[in-house]
Amino acid sequence: ACALAATATTVAATATATACFQNVRYVKVYTKEREHISLTEIEVYDENWHNVAAGRPRSAFRATVGWWRGTGDPERLADGDFDSTVHTNKGPGEFGLDLGQPVCARKVVFYNSKPSYARDRIKGVDIKLLNSWKAEIFHDTISPEEYNANVEKYILSVNTLRQSLEPAGG
Repeated sequence: ACALAATATTVAATATATACFQNVRYVKVYTKEREHISLTEIEVYDENWHNVAAGRPRSAFRATVGWWRGTGDPERLADGDFDSTVHTNKGPGEFGLDLGQPVCARKVVFYNSKPSYARDRIKGVDIKLLNSWKAEIFHDTISPEEYNANVEKYILSVNTLRQSLEPAGG
């Protein structure tokens, strides 16, 4: 996994200092493989711990290779329902989420697909946080060596120097 980008910033929130990725507008997940990207939910928490991805409209989501025919509603990635899976068509390609405005992102959480046939599709994906000009703020890869079928959440946080992994139920 890549080291933390130097653009992480400390922001004063209430009486304590809060580390965050500054000016995040876009979240992108990219695969080089000829495979789908399959996720159940994406959460982006701002400096006040508000999930700014929640309830984003259909127009906020895009996939360069299109959405798989069973995925008519990509906005389900931010609806709070952890049982529905959203797939892109087979790659290589990317999935993107526009947060609508720049935010100070404390944490970004990707929930892996629940069906066993789709869980390993997250192996090797690149995750990027971009600013309003689509310049890269942070980049990490979920390497095949890090992949674990029991991992439910993949977490990007400035509070750890690398991507964190949490087992299911964690």
